[in-house]
This record gives sequence, structure tokens and C-alpha cells, in this order.
Amino acid sequence: MTMQNLKSNRFPSKKQWVTTALVTLVLSSAVQACPVCFSAPDSAETRGMTVAILFLLGLVGMVVCGVASFFIYLIAKERNPEPGHQELAHLAYDEKSIAH
Repeated sequence: MTMQNLKSNRFPSKKQWVTTALVTLVLSSAVQACPVCFSAPDSAETRGMTVAILFLLGLVGMVVCGVASFFIYLIAKERNPEPGHQELAHLAYDEKSIAH
């Protein structure tokens, strides 16, 4: 394909725009929003969507709490090293071991 063919096929023609507009206008009465979009509180779809959103929020919250608790655990282990590892903890903060 040449570059001219690629450029000409990139955007729809006026005929395609008009056809799309007419089909949209003719079929717009057949397209209606679902009860969730209309905010029907008693609908089964609305209750299902609410439960799904709350579940996903809880799942994300649990993952964030897990990551945060892991970092809290690492900080606690750094502050209170196990017996026999104190000398290694002091080496980590020894100013002489820091390369300038």
C-alpha cells in the first residue's frame, strides 16, 4: 500500500458519516438505558452493581492493607533486629562505611 492509500482510509467519508447519523437517529428510540442508569433503587441490577462495587473496594482495601502491613513489619524488624544481628544493623548506619 502506498502512503496515499493509508491516508485516505484513515478517516470515514462523508457518506459514512451521513449513514451513521441516519441509523443513529432512526434507531435511537429503540435504545434505552438500563435500570442502573435510571437509578432504580429496587432493581436487581442496581443491587448487584452495588454489591460488586463494594466487593471490589474491599478487595483493593485488603491488598493496600497487606502491602502497608508488610512495610510496617520491615520497619519494625529494622528497628529491633534479632539477637546476633545487632552488629549488622550497626554496620548499616555506620558513617565510616558510607562511601563519600
